[in-house]
Amino acid sequence: IFPNGPGLMMWATKDTAFVHAQCQVWNDWAWEICGPHKKRCNPAAALATADIDASIKEVERVAKMGYRILTLPSKPVYGPPDVSDPNYNLAMYDRLWAAIQDADLAITYHVSTGRDPRGARSAGGAIINYVVHSLSPTIEPIVNMCSAGVFDRFPKLRAGTIEANAGWITWM
Repeated sequence: IFPNGPGLMMWATKDTAFVHAQCQVWNDWAWEICGPHKKRCNPAAALATADIDASIKEVERVAKMGYRILTLPSKPVYGPPDVSDPNYNLAMYDRLWAAIQDADLAITYHVSTGRDPRGARSAGGAIINYVVHSLSPTIEPIVNMCSAGVFDRFPKLRAGTIEANAGWITWM
């Protein structure tokens, strides 16, 4: 169970503390609603990944609550590409990957969580936005993790994309 629709907007700001607070509110609410039914429901805990120390604390907290899966934004910092922003291929994230692996939590990356997917207007805009600005960016974290050897260093780490369809598999 993911924070779909308006819930995906919790990552849509560069304000790290605000994103983290929104994720905590989602995590508390989702567990309150779904936790008693965890044999039938599997809510995904939302994680704000721009502040690694806060992320690790939240991983530990949601693991103790009983969560089994996390959902992370496709990019640690929301917005258009900026080479000065951190990304999941950097060694600075190894502490987070270790915490997630140690907690035995799976990772998901949901479409439309790295940047605003409404990049095109007019004729064909809906298809362009869906394919280019929503689906395609969802492969970025997986490519970052594979190319940087994250899965070699953390062999029990599990990650996948959500609602990104499978067209990107041929590129990989």
